[in-house]
Amino acid sequence: MHSSNPFSVSRIAGVLACLGLMVLVPGCPQTSDPIQVQEGIVDPVDTVADLTVDDAADATTDGTPDSATDVVDADAAAETTIDKDHHLLVPASLCPKSARRTVDYVVDGDTVALQGGDGEHVRFLGVDAPEMNYTKPALGPECGAQLATDTLKKLLPKGTSVCLVFDPKSGDKDMYDRLLRWVVVDRPEGLWLVNAWMVRIGLAWVYYGFVEGTKFEDELVAAEDAAWSEGAGSWKACSW
Repeated sequence: MHSSNPFSVSRIAGVLACLGLMVLVPGCPQTSDPIQVQEGIVDPVDTVADLTVDDAADATTDGTPDSATDVVDADAAAETTIDKDHHLLVPASLCPKSARRTVDYVVDGDTVALQGGDGEHVRFLGVDAPEMNYTKPALGPECGAQLATDTLKKLLPKGTSVCLVFDPKSGDKDMYDRLLRWVVVDRPEGLWLVNAWMVRIGLAWVYYGFVEGTKFEDELVAAEDAAWSEGAGSWKACSW
């Protein structure tokens, strides 16, 4: 956690408040300010603007797992690496065909829906993104929510094959019956851990209280520290 981040204490307090209200509301808003994009910071949407499913065609399967519930235990994974562009790359052993599912659509910056007819959703483990407030249209999206959602839509368009990595420290599902998973996608650089990437580009933050002891806790915290220090994404634009 940031020793000099003035928002850290309030953010932790917000998490505690969320825990107390969880039975009533899906998430706690960070701000209702209009969305802004800071000039001089690399626009995360531009970094994935030309992505297509074909980019990873050679590495993906048809997206149909051997079993709808087959997942890989993150504890069994080998070491991760970070490339020159700060992508957290995971080993291929983490993503066998049995762990594959296909994206139907992006819900917001930390949730996607899966194809398969059962309406199953995946909540990105260990991270939180600003709320779109679909059920509270009068409020509108929180600051940074639309940018996070649009960026994730570019990276994970309909039909994208992803692998879902189970972490025994988190449990299988959250209280809203969404799968809790590390989400990995094939890219030319290797297998990206999407959870960490959204944090590193400043469009999501670490969900303290729900990441302790998990496989990629240290990597997420390091990604957040770097994003905060750079004012990346919405950190400065939204005054997180």
